[in-house]
Amino acid sequence: MKTELTDLFQQVKSDFCNLMDYKLRGNTLEIITGVSTLTNHYVSVFVSLQSGTYIISDGGWIDKGFYDNIISSEDEDVFQRVETQFQAHFDIRQTKHRDGTRYYFKAVENPELISVMVRDVSQYVSAIVNSQAIAFNEAKETSQRATFYQDVNTYLREHYGSDILELNGSLKRHGEELAAIRFNAIIRRPTTTHLVMYVTGYTAPLFVKDACEATVNFQIAKKDIRVSRSGIFQRSAIVNTMANGFVPVKVNEYLANLEKELEHPLISYHSDKSKILEQIPERVAA
Repeated sequence: MKTELTDLFQQVKSDFCNLMDYKLRGNTLEIITGVSTLTNHYVSVFVSLQSGTYIISDGGWIDKGFYDNIISSEDEDVFQRVETQFQAHFDIRQTKHRDGTRYYFKAVENPELISVMVRDVSQYVSAIVNSQAIAFNEAKETSQRATFYQDVNTYLREHYGSDILELNGSLKRHGEELAAIRFNAIIRRPTTTHLVMYVTGYTAPLFVKDACEATVNFQIAKKDIRVSRSGIFQRSAIVNTMANGFVPVKVNEYLANLEKELEHPLISYHSDKSKILEQIPERVAA
């Protein structure tokens, strides 16, 4: 039994070690760790030797947003306190490059301590990125989302009958495993099915999350052979450009990726809701 447990430990140790990789970047070693973030990235730590001292840093990647980490302006005060706590816990220092990029790092002269420094810096990066992914204004997010959903749902009900409009619908009829793939609205006609997703969010990270979820749902619907064989599908996305999280410089890239999955341009609900009726006609010519 002890031998089996020891073998199990060796297997787990090997698997964890295999999660790590590296890249040589000039005189700097990038260590790609097995530490992950809520934004679906693995953390990289950068090691360099400067005047006899090893510098272990985040490479400026937190500040540059390489981990898709975005801070809402309303969360800045809260996040500042969180960042201070993590810096104290992991004993992290920071400096600013002449180009304005902020770097977080630890320094050590003894090379035998580098592994410990890599662990601390990678865990710090993960903690910071994960804390930035959290919505601290949950009540406001819930309220704003509920209002937008209600407005769009009411508009759709006014123009499409309940016999063809399904709110918060799924593709379950095409396969049980597709039951979890839900759309904010599905409008079913004899020859064409319209899949609709809403995009909103009180903070930029939540807005990006909505855009990414819509993109993935449309991709699944497009690639599943059972869905594609069942008729013609049209995909539309309705965007809340009045949401607090709609910050073009931070979300436009994700909206552009979403639009690639659609047959029509994105619809800005508050400025051009009439486009909904153009993309999804109220009546189909006989």
